[in-house]
Amino acid sequence: MKILRGLVILLLFVAAPVRAQEPTRANFWREDDKVLFWQTNHLSGGQGTCVVKFGFLGTALKEPLENLTLSIRIKDKNGTDLGLAKLVVVEPFGATGAGRYAEATFEGVYKWPNQDDGERSPLCYEGTSLTVESAIGKQSGKIVDLVRFGQLEFTSFQRLQVKVKNEQGLAASALPADFIYRFGQRYAL
Repeated sequence: MKILRGLVILLLFVAAPVRAQEPTRANFWREDDKVLFWQTNHLSGGQGTCVVKFGFLGTALKEPLENLTLSIRIKDKNGTDLGLAKLVVVEPFGATGAGRYAEATFEGVYKWPNQDDGERSPLCYEGTSLTVESAIGKQSGKIVDLVRFGQLEFTSFQRLQVKVKNEQGLAASALPADFIYRFGQRYAL
């Protein structure tokens, strides 16, 4: 009887529901520090697909972040909600040293309106908007949510004007950084 009772107690502990860990604040050197991120590139993959590359800087973090996953809502230029898509920062980043920076590529939604009819990805068009709804990762084994606690900030860097010197030594006309080339054609971003 004691053995049966012991087994029942053991099963209750083993089968007890596991509570999900509640996300907490990330651990920074200063209370008001944040993870900064920005758009580093906008690329066309051909066949109507476009991707956006983002850079993440976690210098202010006390310990690196792992598996940071952003849930990003995509809306077209008319405000039509195209759904949520994930962006996963595969490399751990943060703290000091070379690992304080990471990049990740955002592909957007996998099935966009009129895709089968040859319509390009919404990321290819001007006016598409992205909203980060959550940014969850792990820091020192604890789950953290940067959006929930206001610890993620999008920043933009000033675009540079780049010139190429021609044979006569004069700078050729500059191509503003808000244009890209795809298949030899110049397109506005």
